[in-house]
Amino acid sequence: MSEQDPDLVKKLKPGKVLYDLFSKGFNELYLISGKKGSEWEAYFKMPIPPDASPGILRDMDVQLSGLFEEAGFMKTMSDIRLQAYKAASTSKYREAYAQLVAEYKTTGEGKRLPAKDTLQVLAEEKIGDDVDGAVHAEIELTFWKGILDKLNITRKIIENLTFNLNIEHRATQNQSFLDKMNNKKEQ
Repeated sequence: MSEQDPDLVKKLKPGKVLYDLFSKGFNELYLISGKKGSEWEAYFKMPIPPDASPGILRDMDVQLSGLFEEAGFMKTMSDIRLQAYKAASTSKYREAYAQLVAEYKTTGEGKRLPAKDTLQVLAEEKIGDDVDGAVHAEIELTFWKGILDKLNITRKIIENLTFNLNIEHRATQNQSFLDKMNNKKEQ
């Protein structure tokens, strides 16, 4: 470690404090489809018992299927809302841009039309809330993708456990068969 590392960490600290405050508020106040993220997380969580039997795993698989359908629907709806929001924002942007151009042309009296980049910035400023709204739609979509990823991991674990239990069951059956064969030979 170099001598400059403690200074670098000190420089990060104010940002970390701000981020922690933001995270706490975000986790407690930000709702996704009417619930806190932690509430959705608990709703979609599927703990696997350490002594899971084939029957328990089958029941979990059925439950998991329903959760996949629900989370998939929520993700699809989030994606649709995001696309609709982006389309509406794009339309408002074009309107704001055209309005600015029209204003400069009618009231310009000798003034030049500002550069394209300047007009873009001014139009984006007029629809700033719409752009910010799209961020929230993207956050929601990312959240549902994460839930589906976690459900997919749970599905893989259930498949793996089922496979392992099946192998264990076959090995036990084979061992039992061999034990019976050995007992017949001994008699």
